[in-house]
Amino acid sequence: INAYKVFETLNARGVQLSIPDLIKNYLFSTIAKNNNASQEDFNDLDDSWGNIIEQLGESNFTDYVRYQYNSTYALTTKNSLFKSIRGKINTSKQAYQYFRDLESYAPIYAALQKPEDSFWANQEDDYRDAKEYLMGLKTVQIKQPFVVLMVAFKKFSAKEFILTAKYLYAFSIRYNIICHHSANEQEKVYATLANKITSGEIKRASHLKKTQEFKALYPKDDAFLNVFEHHKMPSRSSSAKIRLLLSQIEQHLGFPRDFKKIVLEHICPYHPSQEWHEQFGEGASDVQDRLGNLILLAVDDLKTISFEKKKEHYFKDASPLAKKIASYKEWNIENVNDYQRWLGMQAIQTWRIDWD
Repeated sequence: INAYKVFETLNARGVQLSIPDLIKNYLFSTIAKNNNASQEDFNDLDDSWGNIIEQLGESNFTDYVRYQYNSTYALTTKNSLFKSIRGKINTSKQAYQYFRDLESYAPIYAALQKPEDSFWANQEDDYRDAKEYLMGLKTVQIKQPFVVLMVAFKKFSAKEFILTAKYLYAFSIRYNIICHHSANEQEKVYATLANKITSGEIKRASHLKKTQEFKALYPKDDAFLNVFEHHKMPSRSSSAKIRLLLSQIEQHLGFPRDFKKIVLEHICPYHPSQEWHEQFGEGASDVQDRLGNLILLAVDDLKTISFEKKKEHYFKDASPLAKKIASYKEWNIENVNDYQRWLGMQAIQTWRIDWD
């Protein structure tokens, strides 16, 4: 208890204390109010706390605690997290239960970020299909769904958990990656959904996707296409994301391949030659990072050769995207627009949630 008072005093004087330290000392001091807690009990708790930090690392700990808190209580921000915990956890019994909840959910949260973690290999075979969606979330660097997926893993069957991951992944591509909508509004909805799963109000994935909150936030096909058909992504810094997205569209079209084993090529080169500048005019630099100007190839060795010569290689490629691009007589801004709109139509079907 005295140790906790020291931490409180230091914090009040402006000494920056880590969230893990504050939460640990608050929980331990609250548990200590129960005179039945022995030194051996605290040693066990301390070991358990060390395991939690080891699984998550201090950098991930605050995000984890906030997601876990938001899955059960009202939505709180990172800055209000410690205050919110103190407002809800007042008794020794509450503190002990909250500590055990943190311990219980920590390996799930850690594994959600690591699709290849041994955690998944130790689960039933039914969980293997979750890897595709978790790998997708990792590649596009989206964590917001974790607040829902943590409790879904606990409350749902393997089949329902995988469906939940599938819906949240499709939602993330539309909402976050393409449309760039507000993450704040998304967090409110996800926290609400997680609370409903925790309470038992939502019992399966179909219940989740049909909630008014989820459907209201889901980008409709027309809105999604309007953004997609002129969408750009920085190809130099987001190569893995783009390769993933294009490979999933190819998979939807019946041509699956590993996005990690292919390369990204600019049809109109990133550094266009004079010939390409003449073809595009001033628009050559505007199409560099358009999704409609990017193609997946086994090897990127075409560089700045003409489109006519590139087409010869594209025709030989089995990819439906390469064949579609090769069908154009020339590569100019009009055809980039036409192709990217066509690509957007495929994207609608690739990342789609049906409500039936």
